[in-house]
Amino acid sequence: LVTVGTEVREVAQKVAVGIPIVAIAGSDPVAEGWANSLARPGGNITGLTVVLPQMGQKQIELLQMVVPGLKRVAAMMTTPIYGPKLLDAAEKLSVQIIILLVNQQSDFDSSFTMASAERAQALLALPTPLIFEHRAQLARRAIEARLPSISVLPPMAEAGFLMSYGVNFDSLVRRAADYVDKILNGASPGELPIEQPREFEFLINRGTASALNVKIPPNLLQRATRVVG
Repeated sequence: LVTVGTEVREVAQKVAVGIPIVAIAGSDPVAEGWANSLARPGGNITGLTVVLPQMGQKQIELLQMVVPGLKRVAAMMTTPIYGPKLLDAAEKLSVQIIILLVNQQSDFDSSFTMASAERAQALLALPTPLIFEHRAQLARRAIEARLPSISVLPPMAEAGFLMSYGVNFDSLVRRAADYVDKILNGASPGELPIEQPREFEFLINRGTASALNVKIPPNLLQRATRVVG
């Protein structure tokens, strides 16, 4: 079984014991509860992480380049386990993080209300399944709230987020196929190390920048893997 962008622990609990699982998800498999360690995940699960723990700092740095004087960033997520590392990263950059926890689509309204009340200047969204599913809606809401936005996966920028910086998803899928091949040839999933991202992409949505009246510095445009929108 290959599972992409889902709550891996829940999937593992639902499938029959012994069915190998190759996951493409998460940033901290140990904290998320689906691996004993990266080197030896144990059980019947292995795979690849979507996000490096330090990715948040790089994303905040990119937001600082397009939002002069950035001090407050709203961070939307579906679980608080991602909060501490993001808070640490933001502190290094003298940025305050406003955590917006969402458990269902109906939470989006209160989240944007909170972001406004807390005078957030930008939005960073972790592409957990709920957030990824409604990425186009969230992109529109961010534009309406005048919040430059960033996330990890390229489809987030393609859907209207101002930027995405993170993993090359196609490369993860190819690597997952290698894991499946190893398992079919007798390897134990629990003995295969969980791999962290190796290739990254940086996307800028020119249409969203125009809608927000945000000027993208020329040197940032030159760094972009792709410009969309």
